[in-house]
Amino acid sequence: MARDAAESGGKVLIELDWRDIDVPLSALGRAQSSALGDWFATLPKDKQPQVILCSPYLRAQETARLLAEASGVTPKLRLD
Repeated sequence: MARDAAESGGKVLIELDWRDIDVPLSALGRAQSSALGDWFATLPKDKQPQVILCSPYLRAQETARLLAEASGVTPKLRLD
C-alpha cells in the first residue's frame, strides 16, 4: 500500500511510519508461532530444536520467543 502510494505520487522513496526492522509480529504471526511451539513440544526430545536462528528484526525475535515459550524447550537463540 505504501509502495503503491509512492509510485502513484512519483516519489522515489516510500514513506513509512516505522523502520521495517521495528514492525511487530501480527496477531496471526503470534498464533502461528505458538502453534509451531505446541507442535515442537510433541516431538521426542532428540528431535526438538536446540538452536533457533533468526534475524534481528523485532517480529523474528518475537516469533522465536513465542515458539520457545509454547514448546517448553529452551533452545539457544542466535541472531544473524
